[in-house]
Amino acid sequence: MEAGETSASARAVGYLEGIVGDGDDAYTAAITAYALALAGSPRSADAHDWLMDLAEEDEDGLHWGGGPMPMPLEGGDLAPRSYPGIEPQSAAIETTAYAALALINSGDNFNASRAAKWLVSQR
Repeated sequence: MEAGETSASARAVGYLEGIVGDGDDAYTAAITAYALALAGSPRSADAHDWLMDLAEEDEDGLHWGGGPMPMPLEGGDLAPRSYPGIEPQSAAIETTAYAALALINSGDNFNASRAAKWLVSQR
């Protein structure tokens, strides 16, 4: 952690270290990997591996996300819902951007450039 570390930030890092590898939500993996890389966490490499396991590759490069977006149900719960032919592109762009930041901060410039290539292709 950088100067000004507090017990709250240390607890936050501890929480994130505990969820590394849990589930297949690319957005959670990207945010977690980015935060742990910035914090200099010893679990940063594990978070990087988790993020890369969730990566999708196509002719435009590496990207994350793009699955069904959660939609509100009765009672306030969220459930995935997809519509044929419609992909939540903004979610994939945001997730891939965070993944690229995580990759840059973990020193993986090769995969960061592949993610940046995909982002540029979405203009």
